[in-house]
Amino acid sequence: MFQANGALIFAIPIAIVVIAAILVFVFRKKLTKKRMCVILITAVVVAALTVAGVLFVLDSSFAKDYKDDLRIELTQNDGVIIVKEWSFLTGSGAEIYYEKDGEVVCLGSTDGNDGYLAFDDGKYTLTEGDGEVTLSWYYSKVSGKEEWRSKTFKLAKD
Repeated sequence: MFQANGALIFAIPIAIVVIAAILVFVFRKKLTKKRMCVILITAVVVAALTVAGVLFVLDSSFAKDYKDDLRIELTQNDGVIIVKEWSFLTGSGAEIYYEKDGEVVCLGSTDGNDGYLAFDDGKYTLTEGDGEVTLSWYYSKVSGKEEWRSKTFKLAKD
């Protein structure tokens, strides 16, 4: 599955539109307004079709790519936290589940940045409280400082 540098798929379509715009600008005196519009609209359509074609070639399923489940045994609370991390092009995130006595409940989800897989990379912490867990994960680096996100999830009561 294509995930890293997903923005690269837009390089060719942007180049097509920019080249068309340059050609229209250079030959503006020889072209009618109608022909200029036709050229630019054609370039935009070709660019859109290029993006669709590249996406199809890179991932014909058009679905999230799930990583192996991360299972975190709880020490203060009974059960296991299951993190189902996924990526898709330049996006990422995780679905968080709580398993206790064979029953699995979805607690919520997290978001990622630039397709980075924080849980897969081990850049997360889990803090337990009374009937809840707080999950923190690496989000991005801004101006040299690491940005982390946190979310607290209530665990299902018996």
